Amino acid sequence: ILILFVLALAPRINAKISLLNFGLILLCICYFYGSLATAFPYYEHLRSISGPLTVVYRHAQFLMLILVFSRCTRLSGREPLFYLGMMVWFQLAYALLTPLIYYFPPFFMREGFSWWGRIGVGYPTMDAQIFCFSLVAVICLFRFSALKFNAVVGVLILGILMQVTGTGLATLMCLFIYITFFDRKVFLRLLPSFSVMVCLVALLIIGFYDLLEKPILLAMEKLGDIGNLGGGVSTDIRKEQLEQLMHLGAGDNFRWLFGMGAKVYVENQYSFFLVAFGVVGVLCFMGFLVTTFLHGATNASRDNRALMLAVIVFALSSYTLVTFYLYPMY
Repeated sequence: ILILFVLALAPRINAKISLLNFGLILLCICYFYGSLATAFPYYEHLRSISGPLTVVYRHAQFLMLILVFSRCTRLSGREPLFYLGMMVWFQLAYALLTPLIYYFPPFFMREGFSWWGRIGVGYPTMDAQIFCFSLVAVICLFRFSALKFNAVVGVLILGILMQVTGTGLATLMCLFIYITFFDRKVFLRLLPSFSVMVCLVALLIIGFYDLLEKPILLAMEKLGDIGNLGGGVSTDIRKEQLEQLMHLGAGDNFRWLFGMGAKVYVENQYSFFLVAFGVVGVLCFMGFLVTTFLHGATNASRDNRALMLAVIVFALSSYTLVTFYLYPMY
């Protein structure tokens, strides 16, 4: 990543300050002073999601990769859509192969690899969000025929549903709300796919209820959590993690502003920044999300619409994941 970053940076540095670049500057500020806080941690004994230096250099890699992908045509001779297309096709293969591997595991799969009620073979929340991102790419950036479009979208939605995560379901709902009210052409193109998907899921539930009992129960629980505005077990666990960490720094205004360093464990990117890099850190992160979203929302091109929806996916992912720690989320 560092070699690619140097090659991408070599021609020139774009000094133009757009909303997008301003958001990246905010992230840089957060990263650099966060590095100092990690080098001199306030609480040595805290549990960490990983080595604190690992967490911080992954923040740096995120910034590097943004520049690398923005220059990918010059570096590789391929357009960005080529790489997005590769990702989408791999996602389609993953969605189709996953049920087979889940119900008929090959000999090399370790025992107990499956999560309760989730028809997946990876990290369910992360996988669901990558399916959502692929869905954004297909809706905004690719020119497929009606049949191919509906087939691809249908498989991606099936992939999201198989993961049975509250974050994935909430993100899917947000994407559908956007399409319904702000993109009628896509909405009309999606009607056949959506209708077939509803019928297919209904038939699967009726025909294979015994196999799907756990996913159905979990899905009902997750939908209840969403209806209760995130008042479920997963949210309670994350709240408890944050409360325990905030208690340590109570009464210390400096730590409240600038954080305790990256040696913390909480499964929520907003909470991570709040505890690790303080109020300044979480405001920088939210500023990055807001300015990047506005950059996409105030420009009418397909690229910018995809960027806007991708920010929504990333922002929702950050509610239940430490997004900067997970490479697929980059």
